[in-house]
Amino acid sequence: MMELTKHQKNSALIGPRASFGLACLEAKKTFKDLTIFTADTYTSAGLLRFKKKYPIDLIEVSIAEQVLVSSAAGYGLSGGKVIATTFAPFITMRAYEMIRHNLGYMGAPVLIVGLAAGVAFGQLGYTHCCIEDVSIVSSIPGIEIYSPIDAGLINIVLEEILRKNRPSYLRITGEPALKPIPINKQIDKENLIYQLTEGSQIQILTTGSISSFVYGAYKLLEKDFKDKVGIYGINRITPLKLDTVK
Repeated sequence: MMELTKHQKNSALIGPRASFGLACLEAKKTFKDLTIFTADTYTSAGLLRFKKKYPIDLIEVSIAEQVLVSSAAGYGLSGGKVIATTFAPFITMRAYEMIRHNLGYMGAPVLIVGLAAGVAFGQLGYTHCCIEDVSIVSSIPGIEIYSPIDAGLINIVLEEILRKNRPSYLRITGEPALKPIPINKQIDKENLIYQLTEGSQIQILTTGSISSFVYGAYKLLEKDFKDKVGIYGINRITPLKLDTVK
């Protein structure tokens, strides 16, 4: 039976973007030099509390995504721990050249965070949807890509990225009130892989917030079929290493 922690329940309730903001606030305790650059999106990223507590460590560049990435890269190359964030289509498409040059070519240790990746903001129209971000960023060598399977894991994924201090992209998918999934069995700490079910005849790999729907569909299966299905949640999708998935 799935056991949910209080943290996971709260994360599901407030949603992935608010969970990201709280994760940044928590990460600041460990990474004292953490600075966050935003493009008029600190409220959308759940960073209002961060801004109030650390006003000089949140830098607002306004709606200028190329400046966002370039400024964050300069800070990162100067030795600071840095995050640059705005909505996924804007940071991966408008600032692609800056990501390519600064993170890909120069290896700037910047974490770029794409908010509402996928179709989470479909009500705002095509301009705010982004299903191309993984293919865009993965075309640049040397950038690791993460897509948390549950809002309750965003803090763990964020801490791991900041600890590694490499060029990285974190895509935040989903909306508030998605049903949580079992995340109590991590089988690969380095690659952030979680085993959600224990079947061995059929293997299903899932990433991002769609994992909630995958697990929901699994629960509808007949018991005999359930026992055959093993579901694995993949939080780091580039580079993709599946040695622990049996």
